[in-house]
Amino acid sequence: MKILITGSTGLIGKQLLDHLKGHELVLLTRNIEKAQSSLAHLALPHADFISDLSSLSDLNNIDTVINLAGEPIADKKWTRKQKKIISDSRCKLTEQLAQLCLASTAPPRCFISGSAIGYYGDNGQKDIDEDTKIISADFAHQVCQQWENKALQAQSKNTRVCIIRTGVVLSPLGGALKKMLLPYKFGLGGPIGNGKQYLSWIHIDDMVYGILHLITQEESQGIYNLTAPHPVSN
Repeated sequence: MKILITGSTGLIGKQLLDHLKGHELVLLTRNIEKAQSSLAHLALPHADFISDLSSLSDLNNIDTVINLAGEPIADKKWTRKQKKIISDSRCKLTEQLAQLCLASTAPPRCFISGSAIGYYGDNGQKDIDEDTKIISADFAHQVCQQWENKALQAQSKNTRVCIIRTGVVLSPLGGALKKMLLPYKFGLGGPIGNGKQYLSWIHIDDMVYGILHLITQEESQGIYNLTAPHPVSN
């Protein structure tokens, strides 16, 4: 299988690549040299690196697209400028990929694209699922909605689109857990605010296996919440 992956140097991407070594991989990255160094420990036998999509007029030779790229949301303050970077890094690239799918005579059979449970906003103890309708001016919701709409443009009778609304991914290798552990190591850990806010989380292994499942299950399409079944409060 030939798989085009964006966001391959991120927390999820690195773990996912370890399970896809036997496939022919095309890895889109802003800095090829840095990406090759970051992924060298995986010793990928069939990986080509590209820095942009301008060399592609279609995706006829690609079987699956896995779109995980996006500016990290927790690294900097959400200024107006940073919000635009967060939004553009997701929506513009996703739209490019969708248009390449539509320009293909033999498009990818599967297009898996990232999103986040930020789509739902703060619902407290209310039960929500993939069919829950949300209308909100919240920035996280707006970004996720635009991001998903761009990905859904790729959907056709030949291409099934799977949107993955990801919870907080927990891994000892980085991400949110690494940031949360730091104050505890200094003896300063504790609940934030009243501690009643909910955290829908998912273990990195479950996240990766969820994506692998969507690749192989031909009937899978639409919206999926990739979270553990029981969220906990802070």
